[in-house]
Amino acid sequence: MAWIVDTYEKLKGFSKPSVITGKPLEMGGSLGRGKATAQGGIFVLFEALNVHYVKANIILELANGPVTPEAEKVLIDKGILIIPGVLANSGGVTVSYFKWVQRRTGE
Repeated sequence: MAWIVDTYEKLKGFSKPSVITGKPLEMGGSLGRGKATAQGGIFVLFEALNVHYVKANIILELANGPVTPEAEKVLIDKGILIIPGVLANSGGVTVSYFKWVQRRTGE
């Protein structure tokens, strides 16, 4: 998942390690996140400019990479089903809570 962070940061021009889960520890990842929700997923940044090129029938939002509101409208108008990240990534959300606890307690 490190390559996704690297690509995102190059495209956006600023650092944002929280863009995806499943990163190595040295890149801000969490111990135990080797099987993160985003692993094995295809990460696509849906911006209003490139959403018109999407040919998928279903979009599964990955953790920390949701479809923008503008892109969502275009996708819905095209009849594309969007499965919200909150549903698709509930296991990752649970693990993210444990990560939050680790950071607060220094473990």
